Amino acid sequence: MDDAAFNTESVAADQLKAFIERIERLEEEKAGIANEIVTYTYLSR
Repeated sequence: MDDAAFNTESVAADQLKAFIERIERLEEEKAGIANEIVTYTYLSR
């Protein structure tokens, strides 16, 4: 494998890793918001 191909794969792997990490953070944020909605709904009864 030449350096250009290696660099391209490395960049693609880094982008994929960053994308997955972003999805994980968004899922955590989504769970937190859902929890706040449940709490608000419970307290507003």
